[in-house]
Amino acid sequence: YFGISYGIGAIAPAVGFILGGVFLGFYKSLGEPPEGLTADNANWVGAWWLGFLICALLGYIFGFLLLLFPAQLPECEEVKTKEAGIKHSDNKRSRGPNY
Repeated sequence: YFGISYGIGAIAPAVGFILGGVFLGFYKSLGEPPEGLTADNANWVGAWWLGFLICALLGYIFGFLLLLFPAQLPECEEVKTKEAGIKHSDNKRSRGPNY
């Protein structure tokens, strides 16, 4: 898990930088730019906000998918009772026979 986290942490800024450059090629309102205004013009404003919108949507989608998981797995109580029984019996043996 650590390797995946570090790998994503290293690659994500580069991917974001590249996508930011791509999104700046679109006009700010995602429609047709005014007559005579091109991406080479100094007055051009790109759709810089599009990356934030996409990240927010992905966050909501993955958050919703995480909410679909159960709070506890079905076998959770069974495992807890087994572990409690093992711990209880270990405590009796470790304290000695006269305890």
